[in-house]
Amino acid sequence: MIIVLEGINGVGKTAISEYIKDNYNIPVFRNFRNSSYILNPRVANKAIEELAIAHFLSCIKIDSDLILDRSIISSYVYNTVFSHDNTIKFVHKNLLLWMDGLHFGPNGPLCIIHVDGAADKCVKRIEEKTKIFQLDGVNDVEMARIIQGEYNLIFANLKDSGLAFNFFKLYNNDSIDQLYQKIDEVMKKAINI
Repeated sequence: MIIVLEGINGVGKTAISEYIKDNYNIPVFRNFRNSSYILNPRVANKAIEELAIAHFLSCIKIDSDLILDRSIISSYVYNTVFSHDNTIKFVHKNLLLWMDGLHFGPNGPLCIIHVDGAADKCVKRIEEKTKIFQLDGVNDVEMARIIQGEYNLIFANLKDSGLAFNFFKLYNNDSIDQLYQKIDEVMKKAINI
């Protein structure tokens, strides 16, 4: 099983991935962790890297389930919000290929967890973490809401398309214990698919 965590910066994806890793013994892969262009919407290479990773995982069987902390859906969202037309076209053209390859490949099924939460809380978490709010060049709650709206739009379209993948939405507006309880509920459903 491939579990992909998607959502705006500061929504809690890293905390969720660490919890799943520690409690379900599933390794986490974070795209671009050591890259100088971490989720920088001005650089299209991340979409190519995400597709290369997805292609690899659709061809080669690995020994365990895997968590991907973001993937090509984030490329689509951020490049749409920041109007990078060429990258949007590239990602849109390859999005279904990415999803089918992961879902029907040797490491499937694909489970996508969309983590959502209040934009102002996401901004606050980033400020507390870095002391400088920096969300891919975004410096206000309104832009964070625009990004969240784009995530909601793409997931609504994907769900309505009837594609064969497993989708879960998780809201992170609660305490950390309540968040972990929600994760356990989602993981029980995902494991039984």
